[in-house]
Amino acid sequence: MAAKHDLRIISIEQLIRYRMERDRLVHELQSYRLESPYGPWEVRIYGQSTSDQRHASFSFGSWHEQDDVLVRMQSGALALLHGSILRHQIAAIRFTLRRL
Repeated sequence: MAAKHDLRIISIEQLIRYRMERDRLVHELQSYRLESPYGPWEVRIYGQSTSDQRHASFSFGSWHEQDDVLVRMQSGALALLHGSILRHQIAAIRFTLRRL
């Protein structure tokens, strides 16, 4: 059937590799600087193209590719209101920063 319609047959591995190289399911929507008592954070908000989900990254300081980087992951709703984090989220971040 593939020959009849002039189609190539590929493996699942090739399909996955192709899609990982070309598909972009998450894209940056916004970035801004957030001042805090601990110093400035770089905040990036991402949108997922397959849903209405939003994701956020908070970067503090700088690092190089070979550096070990401490990461804090949090699941659940991230409430952002016009670029500022709600009070309960600020408290969670402060708790984490004090422990560092």
